[in-house]
Amino acid sequence: YRAVLAKIAAGTWQPPGRLILKPRRGGTEYRIRFHKRHVLEIGDMYVADSVVAFVLPPENQDLFERAQRTIGSFAYADDAMRAEVSRCLPVIKAAFVSDAGPVLIVSKTPDQLLLKDVAEHFKAGLDPRHVGWMQNILYNLACYLDWSGLTHNAIGLDTLFVSPQHHSGALLGGWWYSVKSGQPMIAAPSRTVTYAPADFLAKKVGDIRVDLELVRLVGRELLGDARGLRLMHDRTVPRPMADWLCLATTGKAAADYRQWGEVLKESYGDRRFIALELTASDLYQGA
Repeated sequence: YRAVLAKIAAGTWQPPGRLILKPRRGGTEYRIRFHKRHVLEIGDMYVADSVVAFVLPPENQDLFERAQRTIGSFAYADDAMRAEVSRCLPVIKAAFVSDAGPVLIVSKTPDQLLLKDVAEHFKAGLDPRHVGWMQNILYNLACYLDWSGLTHNAIGLDTLFVSPQHHSGALLGGWWYSVKSGQPMIAAPSRTVTYAPADFLAKKVGDIRVDLELVRLVGRELLGDARGLRLMHDRTVPRPMADWLCLATTGKAAADYRQWGEVLKESYGDRRFIALELTASDLYQGA
C-alpha cells in the first residue's frame, strides 16, 4: 500500500489493466486500457483495442529510432500497391521518450488479434486450413519486403496481428530489427538466430531468406511443432503442407508464394473461405 502511494506521488503508478505514458519533456499523456501485456526481448508490448504500445528500456534507443525510420520510409510502386499493402503495415500514432524509456504506439483495429494470443487460445494447435490463409498474409508481406529491398528479421507470433473476420493481417511489431537487404544487422531476436539459414550468423546482413524461413516457422508453430519433427506423422495436416513447411525456402519470395499456392491446392482443392469464429472478447475474457 505504501509502495503504491509512493508511486502515485511520483507519477509512476500504473493501475491494473491501464498504461499511463507521458513524454519526458512534456506533451500529451496517453492512457491506454490494454487487454494483455507481453514481455519481449526488446521490451514490453501492450495489446489494446485500437493500438499496440511498445515500451523499450533506455538502452534500446537505437533500435527504437531504427523502427521509426523504417516505418516512415515505406514506399510503393503505385496507388494499387499502396492500397493493398499499406493496411498490412504499421502506422505510428505516437513516438516519444518517457521516464520508462522509448515508447512507440501504433494503430490497429479491434478485430486484429495478436497471433501469439490466438495460438495460445487453440492449445491443441490451429486447424491447418486457417494456417493456410495466415501463411498467405505472410507471403504477401514477404513479397513486398523483397520488392522494397527490406528485411524484417522478426516475423513471428508476437509481431503479426490477424483478423479472423476478414482473413487479413498486419505486421505491427518487430521493426526494430529491420535492415535493408545486404546491410549489416545490429540485433536479432533469439528465435531468428535459431531458425535462420546456416550462414546467417557468419554474414550478419539483411537477407530475405531469413524472413522466408520465419514464415514457414510460423506455420509450424501454429500447428504445434516448431521444429517439424512430428508434422510428417500428423494425420490432421495434409502431407503436401507438412512437407512444404519443413523444407528450406527457395530464397525468392515470389517463388515461395507461388509454390505455396500450389501446396494449398494439393492439400484442399479450390480456395474456400473457412470462418474462424474468434474475437478479442474470446481471447481476453475478464481482461
